[in-house]
Amino acid sequence: MTTDSITTRTARVWLRADGVIQLVTLPGIQEGLEDAKENIAAIAGFASEKKRPVLVGIPGIKGIDREARIYYSSQEATRMMNALALLVDSPVSRVLANFFIGLYKPPVPTKLFTSEEEAVAWLKNFIELTERETGESRWREDKK
Repeated sequence: MTTDSITTRTARVWLRADGVIQLVTLPGIQEGLEDAKENIAAIAGFASEKKRPVLVGIPGIKGIDREARIYYSSQEATRMMNALALLVDSPVSRVLANFFIGLYKPPVPTKLFTSEEEAVAWLKNFIELTERETGESRWREDKK
């Protein structure tokens, strides 16, 4: 994890050394549309005008308003993502994540995980895809 991060009202966002953007919600929050827009702006800031895989952890979240869920699954919100992994750690976060994936169907590959290691391994496939498309490999630590 890098020390450069952005903390919004509801989450902390950073670009990991492996090229994955990570967002972790703050405990006990209820997200609304403005929160979703602020979080996506933070993700876009780390994306640097290229699509990146995003890991979203939602530990201890209370809920996400309907308008925020719609926004998170929109083309506008996912324009800088090439994949989305949702990391859950409780029955509530699992229900929210499954509901989001099933009902709102984000326009990028999206998968639910209970293990950060498994989520990152899945997301790294999308880093490799981006590298093949752009010829860039600076985010791949294991290529050094």
